[in-house]
Amino acid sequence: MIAQPEDGNLREAASRQANRLAEYGGGHPGPRQLRQLFLDLAAELGRGTAGGRAMSS
Repeated sequence: MIAQPEDGNLREAASRQANRLAEYGGGHPGPRQLRQLFLDLAAELGRGTAGGRAMSS
């Protein structure tokens, strides 16, 4: 489950999370993999027609 941002802009929220995870300097691959998932999500939502404001279930 993910918490949706109050403004409903999932693309921007995913980008912010990816930026936060970019600061991780440890050796575990998990945060880097999670960052890539957020980057992929932001990119996919950026291609949508609703400007990344909605996510289908």
